[in-house]
Amino acid sequence: MKRILAALFLLVAVPMAAAAQAPGPMGGMSNVAKVAIENGDTLGLSAEQITKLEALADTLDERERPLREEMQKLRGSGGGREAMMPLMQKARAQRGESLAAVKAILDETQGKRLDAILASMRPRRGGGTP
Repeated sequence: MKRILAALFLLVAVPMAAAAQAPGPMGGMSNVAKVAIENGDTLGLSAEQITKLEALADTLDERERPLREEMQKLRGSGGGREAMMPLMQKARAQRGESLAAVKAILDETQGKRLDAILASMRPRRGGGTP
């Protein structure tokens, strides 16, 4: 019975929490540590984990700021997709590193829940409705 309730909770809470997230400035990507903190109840974060994630979030903001600014500058100057590709690849690599750093703070179950939250935040391709 507890498993059924937990599964129902995840089916309802994860999409609701993810829906409340606004896309970040890097092509819809948000600071992964901040996403984890904002979904702390869903993830079941401890106070210690939140403290670690807050410190990590600040570090990630500082690390990602130059790339965000460069991407915004390129967009403003009319840079096309081809010009953006190296920056997009760098952003993707940074996001992978950031996710690994966040997951190092989480336990396995929390990591899986975070994956589900992040998956529901991804923009859908093809223009259809979800």
